[in-house]
Amino acid sequence: RCAGDFANRQLHHAAGHDPDDYSRKIKMNLEFLYVDSDRAAEASNFITEVISQQDMYNERARMKECEKYTPAQILRCVDEDPQSILLCLRDNEILGFISTRDEDDLRWINWFGVARSHHGKGVASALLHVAIEEFSSNYWKIWCDTRDINFPSIRVLKKLGFREICRIGVIGMVRIFACGKDTWTDSLSSLSVFISYRRSDSYADAGRLSDRLERKLGSGSVFPDTVSISGGDRFKEVIARYRSHLSG
Repeated sequence: RCAGDFANRQLHHAAGHDPDDYSRKIKMNLEFLYVDSDRAAEASNFITEVISQQDMYNERARMKECEKYTPAQILRCVDEDPQSILLCLRDNEILGFISTRDEDDLRWINWFGVARSHHGKGVASALLHVAIEEFSSNYWKIWCDTRDINFPSIRVLKKLGFREICRIGVIGMVRIFACGKDTWTDSLSSLSVFISYRRSDSYADAGRLSDRLERKLGSGSVFPDTVSISGGDRFKEVIARYRSHLSG
């Protein structure tokens, strides 16, 4: 499905958006398309090439991420969610992509990337802007995480109105950003976290993560499943009650 010609879209200048900057991008004659079966192989080649060039990841991590974007995986992904991968094109050439997923009324950005030949030309900003327009009516927040050293991604996220809500230092430092229509609070006290993990090999790590998050977010803000749910309890019912308590 065509996500619309960017030049013909009405621009909603959210916080952090620069109208003059977008006027320049409108003249780029960009086109935005969701990946379908006809473009799965082409999209796979482009996305895996972009991921393979990310120096901040080691070779094993790059290979693992590339495995998520084989033609078969892309076909499976777009079959489940036709809006999962958006391409930016000009003259039928792919310039960039953004991969997203649905997570319980949130839209999470998995990856966004641009061909090296088009770095610094506004393609990433245009992709994110279109994604915000596409998803803002159906999702209350759009989330994205990024490495602390990924300065280009951090700059473009902030430019598009994303706010940093927390930093988590587990393996390196990860910064969490979110963008939404509602009023933001500068405090992290309203953020709550569920932690689900394999008890046999991750208990210690999950415990340290829980302690660090609770120090940052406040007492009662972290919900580790095997600590807060007693044996014999129905997990879905307990989690539903807890979520209801948080939202109420």
